Amino acid sequence: MSKAEKLIETLQSDIESGDINKTWERINTSHKLEIGQGCGVDVLQDQSAIQQAFAAKQEPLVVYPGALNNLFKDALERDAFIAFQGGEKKGKTFLLLDLAWRAMCQRRKVAFFEVGDLSQNQIMRRFMIRAAGRPLKSCTVKYPKSISHHPDSEIAEVEETERVYKNPLSWGKAWKACQEVMISKTKSKDSYLRLSCHPNSSISIQGVYGILQGWERDGWTPDCIIIDYADILAPIRGDMETRDAINSTWKQMRALSQSLHCLVATATQAKATSYKAHTQTREHFSENKLKMAHVTGMIGINQSEDEKDIGVIRLNWIVLREGEFSEGKCVHCAGALALAAPLIRSTF
Repeated sequence: MSKAEKLIETLQSDIESGDINKTWERINTSHKLEIGQGCGVDVLQDQSAIQQAFAAKQEPLVVYPGALNNLFKDALERDAFIAFQGGEKKGKTFLLLDLAWRAMCQRRKVAFFEVGDLSQNQIMRRFMIRAAGRPLKSCTVKYPKSISHHPDSEIAEVEETERVYKNPLSWGKAWKACQEVMISKTKSKDSYLRLSCHPNSSISIQGVYGILQGWERDGWTPDCIIIDYADILAPIRGDMETRDAINSTWKQMRALSQSLHCLVATATQAKATSYKAHTQTREHFSENKLKMAHVTGMIGINQSEDEKDIGVIRLNWIVLREGEFSEGKCVHCAGALALAAPLIRSTF
């Protein structure tokens, strides 16, 4: 038995025993053993490697409509690590849920990890609201019909229509909506969206990896992994300094996207000075600036008080590893949070 085969057998034994800490320790101490793609590629003669590199880059995993498509382009691809950065109550969870829902409807397998802000019941209700396309309670919803932005104006103009919902959303209606989504969107009874919920700071990225390994043994491998959100993951080791722990967690999230060849998306808190800034820049990171170094793209969530009143947010690239971008170029987006849909209309 080769060294690689022995290592794989040992790791499988660790995972089956539930000792995830030992698994990660063994992986980290075995870095000198090159297995899989790390064995090397002949750059000029490996035709399959060349084909794979171009195929992976040309096909984004998730496509958005309108101006958002021009913002994201092919950034939401395999091997990418994307993060949304915004202040408190700026809709980070709604944006991650929206990404998960769009990916699922485009027949991508999505693993959604809720790690603290919401309970399983709370996040499930949001998903059911999105599935049914109706609010949880009886109310009138302002639904954006169109959005436009004049270059001389800081705020976009939104044309809305009122939708009246007289009856609350019941579990029966939600269940029926799920069946309709499988018929019209995923066109399959296979599992395309899996949810794993954990109390605040009770699971680390190692634990996320362990759950994914269990699902993989059952024959289910995600195209997209969404973590809501990175700042409330438990540290990999309890004895680490806060900044070192954050850096280590973000490094491991990046490694997750590379090792599983999937899109990893998360969110992070912006620092307090972002509340007064019109548009976020690289200086608005919180805790550790190395977050910017590990992501392939960081998206700013921007919203003034006037924009909050009309339900508009602005998204901009703070950093983007591949492709041209301008920090000051924003996409104005209008949605309806009562329908768990933050990005219904968009414009530059």
